[in-house]
Amino acid sequence: MADTDTTLDLDGLPIPLQAFPYLRTNEPEVINGALAANFHNGFIEIAKEKRFEIVYNYLNLGQVSLNAAATTSGCVIHGDSDPRSFALVVASHGAVDIRTKDATLACRPHKVASLLDFRHRCAISIQPYYNSLTLRFTRPAIEEALAKHSGRPLHGPLRFDQQLDLTRPGPRRLLAIVNQVAALFEQDPGLAQAPLLVAQYEQLVLTTLLTCLEHDASTLLHTPPPSAPPSWRAISLFLQTLRL
Repeated sequence: MADTDTTLDLDGLPIPLQAFPYLRTNEPEVINGALAANFHNGFIEIAKEKRFEIVYNYLNLGQVSLNAAATTSGCVIHGDSDPRSFALVVASHGAVDIRTKDATLACRPHKVASLLDFRHRCAISIQPYYNSLTLRFTRPAIEEALAKHSGRPLHGPLRFDQQLDLTRPGPRRLLAIVNQVAALFEQDPGLAQAPLLVAQYEQLVLTTLLTCLEHDASTLLHTPPPSAPPSWRAISLFLQTLRL
């Protein structure tokens, strides 16, 4: 893992979500406690503990969360499998390499990002002086949103392309919207205390993920759902009048 002899200062990095601090520490036991509770029984290996510091900010939107992290020296974070979980990792400074049983992924600023499907255990290698925004979301939430927007049930677990080209329109559009959401909450932290608004932003992010990224059910979103038989449409209209 690459390293440097220069003393690094995280205050020189524009770390997102400063209004939502979760931890800032150089103590491995504190980091491991947070990882064990929030990252699939995770734990950290630190390259140079005496020079290590981490900042982690966290915004919860329900079954979607925005997570900003920055580190000084290099480290490796290990996590167990969890088929209910996804994480989109976008580095703005430094670099990340991710290894799982069936994939080797990379994150490079402005070039490539990784969408990690936690079907298997993973090892996330983080280079020194690293800064990222990670979007975590649950499988039930994204698959429910897909069924809602497509009008069709999903047969089998949803699979995304795990390596994202950040020069393509879809990923660029996704990052623009995610950054706008992060900036709105940063400018007005009180939004996080408004459940109805939070739920709307959660759905916005889920819809953006489905429409801007490639996955094995993309065609469902571009094909009109089958029309209901006339008799069922008449019944539906009748039931709607009863609710007026």
